[in-house]
Amino acid sequence: MKKLSDWKSRLVASSLVTVLVAASIYLAFSPIGWLLVLGFFILLGVVAATEFCVLADHKGLKLSKKTMATFAGLYIIASFASSFVMNLNFLPAFILTLGVILLFFIHKNPTEEPLAHISTAAFGLMYIAVPLGFMVYILYGPYIIEDGRMWLIYFLGAVKIGDVAAYFFGKTLGSNTLSTISPKKTREGFFAALVGGLAFSVGFHFFIQLPGIWPMRLTLFQAIFLGILLPMIGQFSDLSESLLKRDAHVKDSNQLPGLGGVLDMIDSLLFSSAFLYFYIKLTHFI
Repeated sequence: MKKLSDWKSRLVASSLVTVLVAASIYLAFSPIGWLLVLGFFILLGVVAATEFCVLADHKGLKLSKKTMATFAGLYIIASFASSFVMNLNFLPAFILTLGVILLFFIHKNPTEEPLAHISTAAFGLMYIAVPLGFMVYILYGPYIIEDGRMWLIYFLGAVKIGDVAAYFFGKTLGSNTLSTISPKKTREGFFAALVGGLAFSVGFHFFIQLPGIWPMRLTLFQAIFLGILLPMIGQFSDLSESLLKRDAHVKDSNQLPGLGGVLDMIDSLLFSSAFLYFYIKLTHFI
């Protein structure tokens, strides 16, 4: 009965998040919609940064939650601003640099392990805020032809469907452990993620050929390449967050009903967002 209850809460929470994400993407270029997107990204960044501080606390590192949350939010705002105003493209790097400098003032006491605190906090900002900034760029990049909303939908679908395939097939058919970092993750689940992501990617390629669909350039070769690459990196990104949680001796990054934690929800997107952004940057001239 407990497993059934967990599944119900997970289904309800996932459905609500999916509806919110879908509405935000659909309205992303409307006068009110971009504020909804901005608020949603800031919420992700702030909560994820706070969760990272809790993980650090389990290792005896007392990071400033207010500072981490503030600069994660400011970095996302800077990413939005630089997406709309080309002259502000320096702003995200400036915010990140300012945050790192401030960390030296916060952890200036030489008896309180400043090296460990500053390094961990700086890593946390780069680990969480920068990838979320890449997602903003994927959505609002100055495309010549394409609609960034389609790229973000594609990105979320390829990675998250890979996650779902890995979970279900790993649970039902998995018997070979993928990594000692997370014993419950299996090789069968990993390959299921690649197959699921590839199937979605190829299907998406044919879907965008239909009339009336928002413009997006995704050749069949690109669909195959990215359909394998994105879920592969997503699984590695997932394992990377599992490594942090295992080191901190916690199961979930938070106790949000049906979700666990925000970091748990976005972990597979963090590294893969960077790869997709740079791929688009190199091949689509945004």
